[in-house]
Amino acid sequence: MRTLTGDCTCDVQRSLQGNGEQLCSVCCMGNADDAKRRAEAALTAWAAGNAKRDQVICDAVDAGISVNRIHQITGVARTTIDRILRAEESAESPQ
Repeated sequence: MRTLTGDCTCDVQRSLQGNGEQLCSVCCMGNADDAKRRAEAALTAWAAGNAKRDQVICDAVDAGISVNRIHQITGVARTTIDRILRAEESAESPQ
């Protein structure tokens, strides 16, 4: 298996590089099944981390961290943070 060469600019390679992994991209791999397995593993890892996003953001606000600071740290848009907080408030309020 070849390592990243920098010649490829596909989204999968950039995604894997962003996670600090030195893996071939889908378009650079010789084995399509291996490429699919690695891409699915990367998506699964991303989804697992992302699944807790809303709760982590709510916990940070409860701890006193500002929406702006959460945005700076996470890169999550302020409007998305506001939407998460509104959803949490509506879920907690009696109906």
